[in-house]
Amino acid sequence: MKTIIQAPLFTWFYNTVHDSEFYEDSIIQDIQGGEYYDIPTEELEKKESYELYEDYFDFDYNEYKKDYSKLYIDYLKEEWYLLNFESKLWISKIDFKNVYSPTYYNYSNDSININITIDTDVFKKYLLNNKNKISKFIKNKNKSYDWFICFLSDNFDEYIKDFDLEEHNQAIITQILGYYINSIKPDFIEDFISEKKSDIIELFYNCNTFNS
Repeated sequence: MKTIIQAPLFTWFYNTVHDSEFYEDSIIQDIQGGEYYDIPTEELEKKESYELYEDYFDFDYNEYKKDYSKLYIDYLKEEWYLLNFESKLWISKIDFKNVYSPTYYNYSNDSININITIDTDVFKKYLLNNKNKISKFIKNKNKSYDWFICFLSDNFDEYIKDFDLEEHNQAIITQILGYYINSIKPDFIEDFISEKKSDIIELFYNCNTFNS
């Protein structure tokens, strides 16, 4: 089956480890080191580096989110095919589709959407073969609160039935992929940030335009 799902384990950009603000220090350090000589001396003397960054740089946040997301999916693909043979039986193809960012964040967050090709029979077999573990996982994961309603069941039998419903199967695939990756590589996000930090900084630089 070919379908579109949200990338597993990714939360959102704003104020998380994925946000661009964590890489602003790289350019600020360059300013402090005198890398941008076109900034007037009097400006350098009277303003803080973060103020100079805001004044002299245009940052394309949408481009950053797109490039960052592509890097994340490339890493996901690399790791997915390294996990073990079982995972290859589920999903034979993963490709970046787009980034979604809502106008307002009241009801949804950023997401990275990917195209996948999945063998649903093998996937369901995995769920059934790991019923006890997945039952515990969804019991803890799929909880509703006063301020949040979870639309996925925390009951395993209902969860399996919901997988056959188009309005739920994409979310279930995303959730189980995240569970599966975490069970084998629990530091997936931290490893991504660590291993790809130089690439992230480079794409961050590329999304900044210096205005002399």
